[in-house]
Amino acid sequence: MRQYIRPGTTVISDCWRGYRRLSRENHTHLRVNHSINFLHPDDPEVHMQSVESLWAQVKRRNMGRCGTRRSELDSYFCEFMWRRRVRPNEDPFDKILGDIATYWAPV
Repeated sequence: MRQYIRPGTTVISDCWRGYRRLSRENHTHLRVNHSINFLHPDDPEVHMQSVESLWAQVKRRNMGRCGTRRSELDSYFCEFMWRRRVRPNEDPFDKILGDIATYWAPV
């Protein structure tokens, strides 16, 4: 987990026991107990709905792919997140060309 979570990050999760060790790392770990409530009792801004909704969209998009390979999940997720950034009034082709020019500018 250390390689994926920067020190000082606030992590919000449900109470699955596999997440317990997060509290021992160098970040804040807030948990929501879904068997009791869907929002953190001390802070209603702490919840899992946004994350769970996003993952549902990712899964729905990728379930339709025939033979989704586990080795390709990173690229599918990156594509999904990129598509979310394209505004309705933007041309996706122009957007991808602009992003390519930004990230891989000639040296």
